[in-house]
Amino acid sequence: MENDKNTTEHIDPIESANTSDHNVPLRHVNSANEEIVQHLKTTGEEIGMTWRTFMAAASMAMCYNAYLFTLLIPPSILTFINADLGPDPRYTWITISWNLGGAMFVTVGGRLSDIFGRRYFFIAGACLLIVGSIVSATGQSINQMIAGGAIFGAGSGFLEMSFGAVQEIVPSKYRHVTIGIFDASSIIAQLMPLISWVIIKETKNWRICYYIMIAATIPPRLFRAKRHFTTPMVVMAIGGMQYYSNATLWPRLSQLLYAGDEISKGLFASVLPLGTIIGGIIVAFSKYIGHQRWQVMFAVALQTACVGAMSTATISNSAKSIVLTCIISLTTSVNLLNGMVLVGFGIVYQEDIGTAAGLAGTSRLLAGAIATAIFSNVTNNKYNASLSGAVLANVRSFNLPNETLARLVAAAKANTAAAYQGVPGITPGVRAAATLGNKQAYLEGAHLSYRVALAFGLLGVICAFFIPSIDERKYTGRTVAVQSKDRKALEEKAGGWCEWWMDAG
Repeated sequence: MENDKNTTEHIDPIESANTSDHNVPLRHVNSANEEIVQHLKTTGEEIGMTWRTFMAAASMAMCYNAYLFTLLIPPSILTFINADLGPDPRYTWITISWNLGGAMFVTVGGRLSDIFGRRYFFIAGACLLIVGSIVSATGQSINQMIAGGAIFGAGSGFLEMSFGAVQEIVPSKYRHVTIGIFDASSIIAQLMPLISWVIIKETKNWRICYYIMIAATIPPRLFRAKRHFTTPMVVMAIGGMQYYSNATLWPRLSQLLYAGDEISKGLFASVLPLGTIIGGIIVAFSKYIGHQRWQVMFAVALQTACVGAMSTATISNSAKSIVLTCIISLTTSVNLLNGMVLVGFGIVYQEDIGTAAGLAGTSRLLAGAIATAIFSNVTNNKYNASLSGAVLANVRSFNLPNETLARLVAAAKANTAAAYQGVPGITPGVRAAATLGNKQAYLEGAHLSYRVALAFGLLGVICAFFIPSIDERKYTGRTVAVQSKDRKALEEKAGGWCEWWMDAG
């Protein structure tokens, strides 16, 4: 198997430049980091950045955007879908199934693409996203939507390898800049929550949002460098717990507490993507800032502080919640994107970068699925326990009969005009009081979730302390996966020098 790796192609026409990885004996070294440095200095070719490199990176960025479509659109319109097809208390599994589906396929896809090449796995991922879009766009029940989410996750698991693939087509010294710009290129996908709500406002049809998405084996040696590979992966998993839980919690919280119409719902949903874009821009300069350990540790610490501060969010101060949520997203992006590069630099053999990125993605998605399930249950349980008391306390002065009060609590939970109209003797004042009680009850649930998330964040800070900064010798001019035409040009150039030397002799 080791010898077979030398003939493996990554993306046709992109080839893996492994001509010197296993055939050149590495001198005995005392640490995994030294072995990584030696391998990076001897793997690939020094061809620099060519226009073909940019084109290949652009195609991978399109795959990344398609992946983000399936991540960002469903959570932002989840309540609208549930109101149409439900109500069903299991509706949050539409997004949880995405995380689980991705966790199942991202590592397997990454490893198999290391062996057989990336091209067909990218194609398979895109095909699965199309199938998931069709299943979801035609959904007639929450169960069908959950199935669509799982298919999305499976396809996204294959496309997750783009984080690894885009790093191997550029010189290693440009990986930070590449991964930062790569993430910033997702601005189209990051705007989709806002665009989705504009579509809903104009058409009252959430299915169009899903149709838009259509336009769209683990080697043990990876774990040898525990601090260089395993520790960043753990910190990324904890960051994933914060990100994916917030991706589900924030849209619901902002829509219920702060948003007044469809456009404002879209704007509030765009807070998380805004932080992600800013974080990607920061990571583009990570190489020049240096000290990646402290970058990640500071990001996780600030993220944790803001998560704790969100447990004091109020109905009347939306600006505070927006700023804190944006910072949480920004710091999570700094953690995860730096982690992607750290993991890529944390393996000895660069042809395993797809597997490494896949493992990191699996840990992040699986931890995110677990966290989303935990935080959703914590929020909903606290909300359900608090709702009746909050509503009854707010409408006590109206002296409503018990039967009306029971129906009013149910209407407040549904939070729709039709539900309130079914309450006997409803008045604007009663409805306003019940609506406020519903907001207060949900806010109590959200406060508890943020306090639970605080504990995970503190664990992340401790783990981040053990991440090593990137050894600057790893920033070489060599590109791991050289595109075929660039390799041919390099060989022709080398041949020309040989002919000149022979003629001169």
